[in-house]
Amino acid sequence: MGLTPDEQRAAIIRNLPAKTGHDLVWWVDLLKRKGPAGKRERTAWLQEKHSLGQLYARAVVAGTEKTEGFVEPTPEELVDAQYAGAKAAFRPVHDRLVEWALAELPGTRVNPCQTYVALFRQRQT
Repeated sequence: MGLTPDEQRAAIIRNLPAKTGHDLVWWVDLLKRKGPAGKRERTAWLQEKHSLGQLYARAVVAGTEKTEGFVEPTPEELVDAQYAGAKAAFRPVHDRLVEWALAELPGTRVNPCQTYVALFRQRQT
């Protein structure tokens, strides 16, 4: 079985010095001192100016956010944000679909993201 997202992030951070010559602390410091604001801008800056691959750049940006007090939203907060305001009427559809998938498709995992909710199964049948 593959690595979980947390294990993948840990592996990227662990491999950062070998790939780039610098550890996460060094990259975070550089980004705070000289980098732009904004997640996308920071990621692009690291890729363009410092030749980091996308995964490494995103890991550095995430590391920077954590040092700046950014708190990762919970899965519930992600779903709540998706169905806030004008989309609130769709929340019961989401809830029913997730309820059905968990009941009828053994091994289903629910993975809320910022703009969608993914449903995964270990094995497709």
